[in-house]
Amino acid sequence: MLTRAAPDGHTSRDDSITVSACQGIHREVECVQQAILLALGQDTSLELTDIAVLVPNIDQYWPVVRQLFDRTEAQLPYCAVETGRSSYCAYADGVRALLTLAEGRLTRPEVVSLLRNNCFLSSMRLTRDEVDQWVVWIEKLAVYHGFREQPSGSVRFTWMQAFRRLRLGHIYETDMAALGEEYDELALRTSQLPLPPYADLASLDEERVGQFGAILEALFARLEGVRSSQTGGQWAAALSALADTFLDDSQSYADARMRRRVRRGLETLREYDVCCGHLGRAQSRLTIEDVTARLEPLLRAGSGSHGRALASGVTIGPIRALHCLPFRHIYVLGLQEGSFPTRDTQTTLDLRAVRRRLGDLSRLEQQQYWFLETLVSARQRLSLSYVCRDLQKDQVHHPGSALQAVLDYLGEMTGERFPLTMMPLKATSGRYFTEEAGPWMTQLDRDVWEVAVAELAAAGQLSAKDQAQAKRSIARRQSQLPEASEEAQPDCDRVTVDDLYWALYNPVQATLRRHLRLYEADLTDADTTTFDQEPFITDKREALNLVLDACHEMIDQVGHGETLTQATALGTQWIADQHAMRQAAGHAPDEEFGNIDRHALLDKLGQRLKGGDRSPGLEDLLQNIAQPDYHARVSLGSEQRAGAFHCGNPEIAEIELAGDLRHVWRDPETGACEHLDVVRGKIFGSDPTVDALRAFLFFLTLKVADSAVPEEERMIGDAPFTVTLAFDGGVRSWRWSISMAASAQFLQKVVLVAGAANYQLLPLRNALDRNMAKPWADMTIAHEAEREQYARILTERITEENDKPWGAKNLKLQSLLPIEVPDDAYLRVRARFQLFMDAQPVRKFR
Repeated sequence: MLTRAAPDGHTSRDDSITVSACQGIHREVECVQQAILLALGQDTSLELTDIAVLVPNIDQYWPVVRQLFDRTEAQLPYCAVETGRSSYCAYADGVRALLTLAEGRLTRPEVVSLLRNNCFLSSMRLTRDEVDQWVVWIEKLAVYHGFREQPSGSVRFTWMQAFRRLRLGHIYETDMAALGEEYDELALRTSQLPLPPYADLASLDEERVGQFGAILEALFARLEGVRSSQTGGQWAAALSALADTFLDDSQSYADARMRRRVRRGLETLREYDVCCGHLGRAQSRLTIEDVTARLEPLLRAGSGSHGRALASGVTIGPIRALHCLPFRHIYVLGLQEGSFPTRDTQTTLDLRAVRRRLGDLSRLEQQQYWFLETLVSARQRLSLSYVCRDLQKDQVHHPGSALQAVLDYLGEMTGERFPLTMMPLKATSGRYFTEEAGPWMTQLDRDVWEVAVAELAAAGQLSAKDQAQAKRSIARRQSQLPEASEEAQPDCDRVTVDDLYWALYNPVQATLRRHLRLYEADLTDADTTTFDQEPFITDKREALNLVLDACHEMIDQVGHGETLTQATALGTQWIADQHAMRQAAGHAPDEEFGNIDRHALLDKLGQRLKGGDRSPGLEDLLQNIAQPDYHARVSLGSEQRAGAFHCGNPEIAEIELAGDLRHVWRDPETGACEHLDVVRGKIFGSDPTVDALRAFLFFLTLKVADSAVPEEERMIGDAPFTVTLAFDGGVRSWRWSISMAASAQFLQKVVLVAGAANYQLLPLRNALDRNMAKPWADMTIAHEAEREQYARILTERITEENDKPWGAKNLKLQSLLPIEVPDDAYLRVRARFQLFMDAQPVRKFR
């Protein structure tokens, strides 16, 4: 890797690079410590300063590093680089948090930092789960900064409004439980209050709500008493009482030692008053900034650093600080998905999201560059590891994109899959000394292992059979990874229309979503506890959802007989009411920014109604709806919703199908149905888009349900159906005439794709690319060259999309598996999507 020389053939694998997976952070750090001790014993020329341990999040790893590296039986001298303030000592971190709150604006991240401090938790007798629920409330209640009213008199975005809304929500929700029919009316009135109540399942617990308000109100009240200038003696008394009340030093010896150090620092403030008296001066009044400047060196110096950085001991620090420094041995930890590279969150203040200029680097690109420099900085040995399972959440992790790229490269260089070392759960695991231990032994010294086997055998802890297996494993340390089964049976008896949609949209992604239980929301969650500024505009995604919901409300009104004018007025009023409710809840700007934001939402709604220059909008479409029989929602199978028209339980190949669809008009004479939906995006071409696929599958499922009932009870039967989509800038409609028998045959094929582990990479989204050939068109001789090149071009399109930053991918999950496009992709795409693409465009307007 360092020479970047392309070998003539495959290179032989050695132990200079190892990749391991550990169950939990504690086990990961423990394995690194053992590997360092082993390396020092093997190479007498290796110095401690030649070794570096790099982690993506030092605050997360530092407590575990100190616990393991400070053990007397295997103590390693080490030094820390940029460990962060909160990493050294919990008590020191708590004192800093209190000082920061005393001189700050009580912002969300400042308060959350104190709430999660171990000394604070112990003093207040709180658990991690309780504080996590508090953090959820803080986010939902839109708390940003400030305790009491702002200078303008408003309590929005403050902690006071959060306490009031949570208590009101508990009171109203408790009383509503006994109201019965009056619940909806009272709920509507309370949602329109200037300070709307907030309630969830956890807020029904009166003790928990009271504890949340009482502790934080007491904290903020005590902090207000130390904001003004005071003498040194007054500061010493006030801060000592504050720390004794909210911080507990009994958790560890380091905390108790830090508490004594802080007390001595506060005593120097009293000595300052004495010195002023001896000099004949009046006692000077100190500010909170003066006190913080006096205590900060004490907190930093007594935090437990070990030696000077890069001069004594193993160097431990974040990747961002050590990525460009060369070391003989480098150990990189925490390379699991979501940890490194981290998710690239965007804010409205980041202008790179609007327009990127030459030299602008996203967080993802910056971290990828750090990782590349780390790889080339290792001179002799490079050890990469990741946490494969979170033991607290019982959640499985996979290698991050950076680590997976290294594994793929190493596999190409060696001509075989690079072994991934799966570390046992415990360092004393017997799996180290059995036949199955081959993959885990790559980091163990042969001689040390033989001695350990002999000692266990002498102690009677290893049977003769295990001893023989251990000896064979010493000579053979090859990794054997299980091959994935190509065939799998459907693992469920119920398939939804949404499952069928994903199976056609991307079968690989559908398989991974089902088996790994991964969803798009899990990949895009951002940490909002660090937000300390109130919103200036409504989030782009939320704004679009508001506009789409307003359009759906208008469609319902027209479907139930209201005029277009009345429906338009209702949609406009709905936007205004929802924006006012979001303002009251703190999720939308107020005052002048609020007016600008509301007018922007109304303008977007108007654009949807008017359409574009070449295509009419939703307003013209609603005027041409002719069918009188309207259903706000139609449901199938077990997905029955309140107010929905239920059509039956269709079954295909012993699989129950279920789903629902909004806004369906039906001609009572012919049975022809039409569906109207408002979707994201703009219009491209005349072929059916992916947005119409879900409705298409629902109508086929509806035909299957009708085939099992008498003709007079059928909703659609063999009649045609139309799908109309209102895009941003126009409307498109497509009609299909498909029999019930043809619907059943097509769904049987799709159910097999959705139920099996189908790894044929034929995503409909990429197949509908405007630059791709159209396999569903007539297969003439002129298209023969296109058919031959179709698989290659489709692979290029998918590769280009996967090379985008993680946050911009539309097919995120497929990159978890090395799946290839089949050679006969042209014929397979034609067979799979022919029925969907055989749609007749409908011209609705003159």
